[in-house]
Amino acid sequence: MNPRPTSRARRSRTALAAAALLALGAGVAAAGERLSIRLVEARQGEREELAPQLRDVARLLRDNLPYAAYELLDSRTVSLPAKGAVPMAHEFTLYCYGMEDQLSLTLDHGGRVVLQTQIALREGRPFILGGFPGPRGGRILLVVLVQ
Repeated sequence: MNPRPTSRARRSRTALAAAALLALGAGVAAAGERLSIRLVEARQGEREELAPQLRDVARLLRDNLPYAAYELLDSRTVSLPAKGAVPMAHEFTLYCYGMEDQLSLTLDHGGRVVLQTQIALREGRPFILGGFPGPRGGRILLVVLVQ
């Protein structure tokens, strides 16, 4: 038996090593992604100008939801994979766990769970959750986006 590998065996090991490095590189790139989280209060009434931080989702909000005004209450960004509590304005806390393809979200308001779900996100595509009563009479929305 020859202790030196054949050229075919070397090519196989090289291909395997290259595939492993590519997979590792893809994992590192995905780990560098960030999750943008915006807490918004939507209200009826007169149409108001949107905050600059909501302009990227303005059309989505106005074309799909029956509200005239959208106020940004808070905005946070966390690294993916998400793992833990994100304190937000008005006694809201968002608990995020996982990567964009399997992200668990639980929104707590003053010690009471108001939203609990698992979603799959696509980079650059906002996902809007919520519709429960807000602290000032409107409806709370959570806009999440992988960047």
